Amino acid sequence: MGAEILRIGREHALQDLLGGQVEYMFDSLLTSLPLIKGGKLRPLAIAGRNRSRYLPDVPTMRELGYPSEAFSAGGLVVPASTPDAVVARLEKACGEAVASEGYKAATIKLNAMARYLPGPAFRKMFDEDSVRNAAAVQAAGLVKK
Repeated sequence: MGAEILRIGREHALQDLLGGQVEYMFDSLLTSLPLIKGGKLRPLAIAGRNRSRYLPDVPTMRELGYPSEAFSAGGLVVPASTPDAVVARLEKACGEAVASEGYKAATIKLNAMARYLPGPAFRKMFDEDSVRNAAAVQAAGLVKK
């Protein structure tokens, strides 16, 4: 149910942006790139660490002087009790899948950039992002101590 609420919320926000009820929003390229390419939306900045290969002329938030970074990531997770041999086999299969031409072609169609990280590297990325987000929320004064 939570994912459905998020999906509906994003659809309404995008409709409100297109209809002029809101002035700006952060969105993923998955949904906004076709509207950008069609001239219905104007991108102002990329929230990722690097410029997008799909919009190479659009600067990053950091380039504009805002120390901000955001990204979407998905990962395969298993119960902590999963045997190491099974984890290794799954990691190998995931790495091979992400490296395949079919997977790369599918991510391009979704306006995404595929990147494979083995478990420990994915966990490190997740943990570092959590620390950055917590610092940003505290710096904005959104958390009472």
